[in-house]
Amino acid sequence: MLEVLLQDYAGTLLVVSHDRTFLNNVVTQVYAFEGAGAVREYAGGYDDWLAQRQAMPETRPAKPATQEEAKPASSSRKLRMSFNDLRELGQLPGRIEALETEQRDIGTRLADASIYVSAPEEVKRLRGRLVEIEGLLEKAFLRWETLESKREAAL
Repeated sequence: MLEVLLQDYAGTLLVVSHDRTFLNNVVTQVYAFEGAGAVREYAGGYDDWLAQRQAMPETRPAKPATQEEAKPASSSRKLRMSFNDLRELGQLPGRIEALETEQRDIGTRLADASIYVSAPEEVKRLRGRLVEIEGLLEKAFLRWETLESKREAAL
């Protein structure tokens, strides 16, 4: 009864069975594991698969790559962080915080309209320092990212 129901079924099914007659009566394609992780598709049932398999010349799988060839060069040697890198990584958050605090202070001073009248030279100096801080922050964040990546790779 199951064979009749499956033969009339219009959809797709994946059937696994040890009953060769059942497979011959129901399936239209066979997916066979050929070894070395290869799966091959054959048209027809179980007997059709056997006939097609025997008709094909036996091919040996290619020689598997040795472990040295299979590993990428970058992962073969773990990166190690030096003492100086670890120390710098620990100091970076404090340095970034100090630069951001100075950046906020300069922004507050430049927001005061009276500085433009009383000390125009100070405004030029503060704007220059603001640009310098932005560059230092960018470098600090990039360095932090690099050191964090290096630390994670070393784990």
